[in-house]
Amino acid sequence: MLCPSGHLNSDGMMFCTQCGMRIGPNSNVVPNPPAQYNSSPNPFDTVGTPFPQAFVAQNSETQFPSKAKSNRNIAIISVASTLLVVLLIFLVVINSSSESVPVTSQTPELTTKAVTVSLTVMNGLDGCDLPYGYSDIPGAQFELRADGTVVGFGRYPYTGLDLTFGCKFSSTVFEVPDDADIYSVALASGNRGTIYNTRAELEANSWVFSLSLGND
Repeated sequence: MLCPSGHLNSDGMMFCTQCGMRIGPNSNVVPNPPAQYNSSPNPFDTVGTPFPQAFVAQNSETQFPSKAKSNRNIAIISVASTLLVVLLIFLVVINSSSESVPVTSQTPELTTKAVTVSLTVMNGLDGCDLPYGYSDIPGAQFELRADGTVVGFGRYPYTGLDLTFGCKFSSTVFEVPDDADIYSVALASGNRGTIYNTRAELEANSWVFSLSLGND
Protein backbone atom coordinates (compact mmCIF):
# COMPACT_ATOMS: atom_id res chain seq x y z
CA MET A 1 0.00 0.00 0.00
CA LEU A 2 1.39 3.39 -1.01
CA CYS A 3 1.03 6.58 1.01
CA PRO A 4 0.24 9.90 -0.70
CA SER A 5 3.99 10.54 -0.82
CA GLY A 6 4.58 7.27 -2.65
CA HIS A 7 6.17 5.31 0.20
CA LEU A 8 5.44 1.56 0.28
CA ASN A 9 3.68 0.32 3.43
CA SER A 10 2.17 -3.01 4.49
CA ASP A 11 -1.55 -3.61 4.01
CA GLY A 12 -3.75 -2.45 6.84
CA MET A 13 -1.42 0.41 7.92
CA MET A 14 -3.26 3.64 8.68
CA PHE A 15 -0.15 5.89 8.64
CA CYS A 16 3.00 5.79 6.59
CA THR A 17 5.93 4.38 8.56
CA GLN A 18 8.35 6.76 6.78
CA CYS A 19 6.64 10.14 6.55
CA GLY A 20 3.68 9.67 8.89
CA MET A 21 1.02 10.64 6.33
CA ARG A 22 -2.38 9.02 6.63
CA ILE A 23 -3.07 6.03 4.35
CA GLY A 24 -6.57 5.13 3.13
CA PRO A 25 -9.60 7.35 3.71
CA ASN A 26 -8.76 11.05 4.02
CA SER A 27 -5.27 10.23 3.00
CA ASN A 28 -5.02 13.62 1.37
CA VAL A 29 -5.01 15.26 4.85
CA VAL A 30 -1.49 16.30 5.62
CA PRO A 31 -0.58 15.33 9.20
CA ASN A 32 0.85 17.89 11.59
CA PRO A 33 4.59 18.10 11.12
CA PRO A 34 6.80 17.35 14.10
CA ALA A 35 7.42 20.30 16.39
CA GLN A 36 10.51 22.24 15.43
CA TYR A 37 12.56 24.78 17.36
CA ASN A 38 11.76 28.34 16.49
CA SER A 39 14.63 29.72 14.48
CA SER A 40 13.49 33.29 15.09
CA PRO A 41 16.40 35.49 16.23
CA ASN A 42 14.12 36.95 18.90
CA PRO A 43 14.86 34.88 22.02
CA PHE A 44 11.61 36.05 23.67
CA ASP A 45 9.33 34.66 20.89
CA THR A 46 8.05 31.77 23.01
CA VAL A 47 4.70 31.15 21.34
CA GLY A 48 4.66 27.38 21.08
CA THR A 49 8.44 27.05 20.73
CA PRO A 50 11.07 26.53 23.41
CA PHE A 51 14.38 28.44 23.63
CA PRO A 52 17.33 26.81 21.94
CA GLN A 53 19.46 25.13 24.60
CA ALA A 54 22.61 26.95 23.45
CA PHE A 55 20.89 30.32 23.96
CA VAL A 56 19.61 29.33 27.40
CA ALA A 57 23.04 28.10 28.50
CA GLN A 58 24.73 31.28 27.26
CA ASN A 59 22.29 33.65 28.95
CA SER A 60 22.20 31.68 32.22
CA GLU A 61 25.94 32.41 32.67
CA THR A 62 25.75 36.08 31.78
CA GLN A 63 22.52 37.11 33.48
CA PHE A 64 22.56 35.11 36.70
CA PRO A 65 25.72 35.23 38.92
CA SER A 66 26.86 31.96 40.45
CA LYS A 67 26.24 31.22 44.12
CA ALA A 68 29.99 31.24 44.87
CA LYS A 69 30.40 34.78 43.51
CA SER A 70 27.41 35.97 45.53
CA ASN A 71 28.79 34.47 48.75
CA ARG A 72 32.19 36.06 48.11
CA ASN A 73 30.64 39.49 47.64
CA ILE A 74 28.67 39.10 50.87
CA ALA A 75 31.86 38.12 52.74
CA ILE A 76 33.76 41.15 51.38
CA ILE A 77 30.96 43.52 52.38
CA SER A 78 30.79 41.96 55.86
CA VAL A 79 34.56 42.31 56.46
CA ALA A 80 34.56 45.92 55.24
CA SER A 81 31.64 46.78 57.53
CA THR A 82 33.38 45.20 60.53
CA LEU A 83 36.61 47.13 59.89
CA LEU A 84 34.67 50.37 59.59
CA VAL A 85 32.92 49.78 62.92
CA VAL A 86 36.24 48.98 64.67
CA LEU A 87 37.81 52.14 63.26
CA LEU A 88 34.92 54.28 64.46
CA ILE A 89 35.12 52.78 67.97
CA PHE A 90 38.89 53.38 68.08
CA LEU A 91 38.46 57.04 67.09
CA VAL A 92 35.76 57.55 69.73
CA VAL A 93 37.95 56.02 72.48
CA ILE A 94 40.97 58.12 71.52
CA ASN A 95 38.90 61.27 71.44
CA SER A 96 37.28 60.61 74.82
CA SER A 97 40.65 59.77 76.41
CA SER A 98 42.23 63.00 75.22
CA GLU A 99 39.29 65.00 76.56
CA SER A 100 39.11 63.25 79.95
CA VAL A 101 42.71 64.09 81.04
CA PRO A 102 43.09 67.84 81.54
CA VAL A 103 46.54 69.33 81.13
CA THR A 104 46.37 70.88 84.61
CA SER A 105 46.17 67.41 86.26
CA GLN A 106 49.73 66.52 85.29
CA THR A 107 52.11 66.06 88.25
CA PRO A 108 54.76 68.79 88.34
CA GLU A 109 58.32 67.61 87.89
CA LEU A 110 60.15 67.02 91.17
CA THR A 111 63.46 68.85 91.50
CA THR A 112 66.24 67.80 93.86
CA LYS A 113 69.47 69.14 95.31
CA ALA A 114 72.75 67.70 96.53
CA VAL A 115 73.15 68.59 100.21
CA THR A 116 76.61 68.55 101.83
CA VAL A 117 76.88 68.01 105.58
CA SER A 118 80.23 69.18 107.00
CA LEU A 119 81.32 68.79 110.61
CA THR A 120 84.46 70.49 111.93
CA VAL A 121 85.99 69.35 115.21
CA MET A 122 87.66 72.46 116.65
CA ASN A 123 90.99 71.32 118.12
CA GLY A 124 93.19 74.34 118.62
CA LEU A 125 96.45 73.81 116.77
CA ASP A 126 96.38 70.01 116.83
CA GLY A 127 94.55 69.61 113.50
CA CYS A 128 93.20 66.07 113.01
CA ASP A 129 94.88 64.79 116.19
CA LEU A 130 91.47 64.51 117.81
CA PRO A 131 91.27 64.66 121.57
CA TYR A 132 89.46 62.14 123.73
CA GLY A 133 85.70 62.26 123.37
CA TYR A 134 85.54 62.69 119.57
CA SER A 135 86.40 59.17 118.46
CA ASP A 136 82.79 58.64 117.23
CA ILE A 137 83.12 61.28 114.49
CA PRO A 138 85.46 59.57 111.96
CA GLY A 139 83.35 57.16 109.89
CA ALA A 140 80.12 58.23 111.60
CA GLN A 141 76.83 57.81 109.74
CA PHE A 142 74.17 60.50 109.75
CA GLU A 143 70.61 60.88 108.43
CA LEU A 144 69.10 63.84 106.61
CA ARG A 145 65.42 64.72 106.99
CA ALA A 146 63.11 67.08 105.06
CA ASP A 147 60.00 68.20 106.97
CA GLY A 148 60.53 65.26 109.35
CA THR A 149 60.88 62.59 106.64
CA VAL A 150 64.20 60.80 106.10
CA VAL A 151 65.39 61.65 102.60
CA GLY A 152 68.96 60.31 102.69
CA PHE A 153 71.94 58.99 104.59
CA GLY A 154 75.63 59.90 104.58
CA ARG A 155 78.86 58.72 106.19
CA TYR A 156 81.87 60.77 107.18
CA PRO A 157 85.32 59.60 106.05
CA TYR A 158 87.65 58.04 108.59
CA THR A 159 90.29 60.66 107.82
CA GLY A 160 89.29 64.31 107.93
CA LEU A 161 90.73 67.44 106.33
CA ASP A 162 93.41 69.01 108.52
CA LEU A 163 92.66 72.71 108.96
CA THR A 164 95.45 73.29 111.53
CA PHE A 165 92.94 74.72 114.00
CA GLY A 166 90.68 71.68 113.60
CA CYS A 167 89.63 68.66 111.50
CA LYS A 168 86.81 68.82 108.96
CA PHE A 169 84.66 65.86 107.91
CA SER A 170 82.27 66.17 104.95
CA SER A 171 79.78 63.94 103.13
CA THR A 172 77.19 64.71 100.40
CA VAL A 173 73.66 63.36 100.07
CA PHE A 174 72.22 63.47 96.53
CA GLU A 175 68.66 63.80 95.20
CA VAL A 176 67.27 65.64 98.21
CA PRO A 177 63.85 67.23 97.49
CA ASP A 178 64.21 71.02 97.43
CA ASP A 179 60.60 71.91 98.28
CA ALA A 180 60.65 71.27 102.06
CA ASP A 181 60.44 74.05 104.67
CA ILE A 182 62.70 72.56 107.36
CA TYR A 183 65.76 70.32 106.96
CA SER A 184 67.55 68.54 109.77
CA VAL A 185 70.67 66.40 110.24
CA ALA A 186 71.66 64.11 113.10
CA LEU A 187 74.21 61.36 113.71
CA ALA A 188 72.68 57.90 113.49
CA SER A 189 74.06 57.16 116.96
CA GLY A 190 71.86 59.94 118.36
CA ASN A 191 74.68 61.16 120.61
CA ARG A 192 75.23 64.61 119.10
CA GLY A 193 71.71 66.01 118.90
CA THR A 194 69.88 67.39 115.83
CA ILE A 195 70.69 70.51 113.84
CA TYR A 196 67.94 72.31 111.87
CA ASN A 197 68.14 74.64 108.88
CA THR A 198 65.33 76.33 106.99
CA ARG A 199 65.18 76.07 103.24
CA ALA A 200 66.19 79.73 102.99
CA GLU A 201 69.25 79.14 105.21
CA LEU A 202 70.39 76.18 103.10
CA GLU A 203 69.91 78.13 99.87
CA ALA A 204 71.94 81.03 101.28
CA ASN A 205 74.73 78.59 102.21
CA SER A 206 74.66 76.82 98.80
CA TRP A 207 72.83 73.79 100.28
CA VAL A 208 75.59 73.04 102.84
CA PHE A 209 75.04 72.18 106.49
CA SER A 210 78.02 73.72 108.35
CA LEU A 211 78.37 72.08 111.77
CA SER A 212 81.09 72.33 114.40
CA LEU A 213 82.07 70.69 117.72
CA GLY A 214 84.57 71.68 120.44
CA ASN A 215 86.23 74.96 121.29
CA ASP A 216 88.21 77.33 119.10
